Amino acid sequence: MASLWWTLFFGGLALILVRWVFTTMKAGRSFEAIDIAAPRLDSQGIDRSSVLFSTYGDPGLAINPGAMILVGKGKKLDGGRVGFVLEIIPGRGVVHEEILVPHGIASWHPNASIKAKMAGRPLVVVLREMAAVHRAARNAR
Repeated sequence: MASLWWTLFFGGLALILVRWVFTTMKAGRSFEAIDIAAPRLDSQGIDRSSVLFSTYGDPGLAINPGAMILVGKGKKLDGGRVGFVLEIIPGRGVVHEEILVPHGIASWHPNASIKAKMAGRPLVVVLREMAAVHRAARNAR
């Protein structure tokens, strides 16, 4: 009976360690992506300290093969807000950029990523379409 408890203990410990390693690896890629994107954010007048972002590494969601997708929003230096999608390839930098209007569409990325995966389409295209539908509905009021 004691050996069963030790097996469960060490098995649980191994699972925690594996999860921590993969989470750390993903976080490292995310911060690498934001560092690569920094010059592009600066050129758009986006205050980097205000940026909130999520990353996607799923190859089916990118327009460019091998790209990591960074979806985020932040404040511009002039006080406005901006939503954006960047595709980043380490060693090449930002290979695709899309500014989302209105900026809040960037927060819809979880839903958009599911739609994009189901339809086999790039995430940036789905977000662009969601923004267009939102603008049309807002203008129709």
